[in-house]
Amino acid sequence: MHDRYRVQIQASDSGTKWIANGIQFVNITVAIDYAKDLASRWSIVEKWRVVSDDDHVNQADSARVYPMDDHKAVALAEGFEEAQTEEELMLAWQHLHDSGLGYQLQGFFGRNLRDMIEAGLIDE
Repeated sequence: MHDRYRVQIQASDSGTKWIANGIQFVNITVAIDYAKDLASRWSIVEKWRVVSDDDHVNQADSARVYPMDDHKAVALAEGFEEAQTEEELMLAWQHLHDSGLGYQLQGFFGRNLRDMIEAGLIDE
């Protein structure tokens, strides 16, 4: 589970280098909102992403297996079932993307999936 996140951007004058300020976020949704806001206000932002600010990987967390089906993925993404970890929540969103279900549901799901892909949180 990630404890802290940072927003990184590629600016028109930075080439392919990702740059960040010192702001850390404990909530991934807040980090995404910050990145979107920053990109909307700064014309030099070409790309943005949210990255984990962890110095190490917790092997116990990375070894966990979270069974996922359509119902569970929707429950976690919608928030009416609480995820055990941030990793489980991201796996739910990845499932919604991979299965295509997230694009068949209300617009909230598709918009969040698009934003998560742009931020590098889930795989395309």
